[in-house]
Amino acid sequence: MTTTRESTYQSITSGVGIACVLYYCFPKVRVELNILALRAKCALLWCKGGYLETQKEIQFVVGLERQRRLEECLTHVNTGGTVIDQKPLEVAKHLVLIGGGHAHAFTLKELLTNPVPGLRTTLISRSRMTPYSGMLPGYIAGVYDFDECHLDLQALCKAANIEFIQEEVTSFDPDVKTVTYGKWTIPYDVLSVDIGSAPRNTVSAETITPVKPIDSFDLRWRETLKHAISLTCDQKKPFHMAVVGGGGSGSEMVLSMEARLTREITKRNGDISLLKVVLVTRGSTVLPSHCPAAQMEMAAELKRRNIDLYLNCEVEEGGPEGLVCKNGTKIPCTETLWCTDAGTAKWLTETGVDVDDIGFVMVTDKLQSTNYPSIFAAGDCASLPTPVAKAGVFAVREGPILTQNIISYLRGEKLVDFVAPKTFLGLFGTGYHDKCIASRGVMAYSSSWLWELKDWIDRSWMNEYKVPTLC
Repeated sequence: MTTTRESTYQSITSGVGIACVLYYCFPKVRVELNILALRAKCALLWCKGGYLETQKEIQFVVGLERQRRLEECLTHVNTGGTVIDQKPLEVAKHLVLIGGGHAHAFTLKELLTNPVPGLRTTLISRSRMTPYSGMLPGYIAGVYDFDECHLDLQALCKAANIEFIQEEVTSFDPDVKTVTYGKWTIPYDVLSVDIGSAPRNTVSAETITPVKPIDSFDLRWRETLKHAISLTCDQKKPFHMAVVGGGGSGSEMVLSMEARLTREITKRNGDISLLKVVLVTRGSTVLPSHCPAAQMEMAAELKRRNIDLYLNCEVEEGGPEGLVCKNGTKIPCTETLWCTDAGTAKWLTETGVDVDDIGFVMVTDKLQSTNYPSIFAAGDCASLPTPVAKAGVFAVREGPILTQNIISYLRGEKLVDFVAPKTFLGLFGTGYHDKCIASRGVMAYSSSWLWELKDWIDRSWMNEYKVPTLC
């Protein structure tokens, strides 16, 4: 009887996970999840006596579906499909895209599959390969390789007959409509900025590495791995890794780093007791922009992994011996990753476009500059009338609206508003396949099937931008 009950219980929980994937990832699939939940609850009274954790899982899945249906009614555009047509422009125009962020990636894809006659497009990016933010922690943890989580902007541009310039933009002049990079200047008719963000208020020290720009961080992370292995395995000395910033990025990064360092040291028969990983935040909790349930899930996972959490500790100094906080706390560490609040490129404040107090480009709901209609901005570097979190999910959602409005502006047609969702599904990997923490609104849950959901979503997004698939 016990075996039968366990088998039934496993079938029920598996079915709930599958139903969530069907409902959340395939909006056109109609399965009556409420009936499934009712039957599951009844069956659980028999096989697990109303097992509390599974009831919590069911409530989380049902809540996800309820919010998904509401969003389906409220939003008028999807992140997939065609948002522009191939109607030619009356007069030839030049569109310049600065940065290879998620929103611009959609624009490139759309112009590849639906080219607009009369439109010449140029992309200027400091890097040829741009990472998908959702998969970056997985890359750090060793779950993904480099190619699996990076878009090849040059290949995408080549396929779309778009000029690609691998340079770092230093300025643009909105009055004469020119962009400057290196020693060169090019004119534009419409300009779009999607350069992401970088941690601000970074304490300067050789042992401190900001998480952005990603390309320089990737090189430093590889060196950090070698350093950690050398100390713990060869020299039998301790290695302390600190991550500063208790938001979603910092929390997921510290879990991913701990997982990777543990695996690499163990694989070489090193002394794992010599490894220590800590998370430092000036806030009173981790994940401050998420619900208390998510904060509790993350804090519990950090504790389970023996990752020390330093709350209410704002770092003001860093050096070879470690970090020093304003409250006097001293934290010994060999290397530090900086993942604090987002900032942006300083040169943006000198261009003449309206920027907010931090330096982000102020835009309307149409993602259009508030004082220069021929300039658009999206992603982390944009400041919307109604602020949204600096998260990749919003940049992805802005892509279709940005692309549609750029083409509409060039044609003299009406622009549409970007409507940000009030809540979004946050999925935080833990560096292992057996667990992922989910947060949405007031709900939070952790499970292995949530990792499968996250992996499926991320890989599906990346596959949309593979040049062979698009061509």
